[in-house]
Amino acid sequence: MYKRQTTNASDATLLTQRFFYRDVDAQHIVRDFIRVIEALREARAAPIVVFDHPHARLALKAREHERRRAAHALVVHRHGIEHARFARLKKLVACIDAYVALEPRDQAHVQRLCGGAELHADVYAEHSATYEESEWLGAADRWAASLDDPVELAYGDAPYATDDLDVVDEPEVAEPPWQRRAADIAWELLALRDACMPPPDESLAQRRLSEGEAALHRALCASRLPGEPEVASAAALYALARSLYQQSAALVRTYARSSRLVPAALYDACRDVCARLNVPTLVVGNGTPSGGELHEGEAFAGALVRAGLADLVASEDSDVLLYGVPLLRGLGSNALELVDYAALVRTAFPDSHTPHTQLVEFALLCGTDFNRTVPGIGPIGAYRLIRYVSFSLLTL
Repeated sequence: MYKRQTTNASDATLLTQRFFYRDVDAQHIVRDFIRVIEALREARAAPIVVFDHPHARLALKAREHERRRAAHALVVHRHGIEHARFARLKKLVACIDAYVALEPRDQAHVQRLCGGAELHADVYAEHSATYEESEWLGAADRWAASLDDPVELAYGDAPYATDDLDVVDEPEVAEPPWQRRAADIAWELLALRDACMPPPDESLAQRRLSEGEAALHRALCASRLPGEPEVASAAALYALARSLYQQSAALVRTYARSSRLVPAALYDACRDVCARLNVPTLVVGNGTPSGGELHEGEAFAGALVRAGLADLVASEDSDVLLYGVPLLRGLGSNALELVDYAALVRTAFPDSHTPHTQLVEFALLCGTDFNRTVPGIGPIGAYRLIRYVSFSLLTL
């Protein structure tokens, strides 16, 4: 569309963030910045980069910043939830791997311990000694209760010798090795089952994993997969556990990437490389008399276009269109999209004498960084209301 050499005002803060969440390596991000600048120059599009102020933020966007902080905290929390599940599923896969290697007789014993009343008798008794089970402790407890001041037991010498206690050790019954191995696996499976309590603030993907994890434990107890009438093979149980493990690993990577914050040093490095490449680099003010007026980087880029100093704004934020300027999306990717502002408003509001005003009103109904969305009104409903109903009537 633009035959002559054009000037591209880029929202460099947003571009830095896009590169960061795609590849955390700072050297790769700087290299991507260089490639974008070189590609723009080859396409006869002179770049101008605009950065937000490193610290100052518009007071009008305080609510939006608070929403973003809360969203980030939730992502960090969910990352912790998923990391714990990942470690749990890793142990579960190892347990089921050991379970698969057992003989059918041993597998039946594991299922009996996991699903029956013998759990406390056969498993707990093998891994924990209760206070009442020790005859020696029982005798000492009775002696302490007979004292006038039981605290003396902790500080004075005991008025008896261990020889005075008639302790008889019961002969141990030799347990078959296969039964001990099955009991160990059952104990670990039960501990993992007790640990998989889904928290209330999981995401939808995490909730599905929690349901799958619970279904797997039920299948281990019943030897039956959900929805299948036939008895599940050990290999099928292992395949299900492995699938859940891989899904959890993917979620851990996703949350780890989303929970990172762009370091301030990365913005400095990108500004430095732009300056070294002789790219006009602008940083908006901080709102103080000596620091200049505070703006949004994208708004400042839009002002450059409206002042005739640039031809379009490169950004991923569609709010740029509200400044009445062309928008280039997808910078740094293989799929560029040019949104012609003039053609957009003509098409969206063909009968309007004030199409830009209606576009702004449409955005206000849909929600922007400066205002909340209107409950119950989506983009289609907002467009119909703006197109066919007076905005002043809507506000009333």
